[in-house]
Amino acid sequence: MTHATTAAVPAWTLARFFAALVLLAAFAASLLLGAVLFLTMLGLAVILALALYLRFWWLRRKWQRQTPPPPHHDDVLEGEYTVEGEKPTRKG
Repeated sequence: MTHATTAAVPAWTLARFFAALVLLAAFAASLLLGAVLFLTMLGLAVILALALYLRFWWLRRKWQRQTPPPPHHDDVLEGEYTVEGEKPTRKG
């Protein structure tokens, strides 16, 4: 009595394989989309930060040019002194 073995694969095994394949493709696509969106947002943030830095640098430079330098008085003599003796005060 010989039995012939059939090499047929059950239908549910093929369905699970294709479902896993579809889920793997969806995971890879979502991972790629997330990476692209993250890098886009990061690039926009870097551009915004650079624009703000340049704007504040320009305003500070403009403000420093408008501020006049402190006046220099030639008639003021600066120096140090030491009191050697005090005059006696009169009590009235």
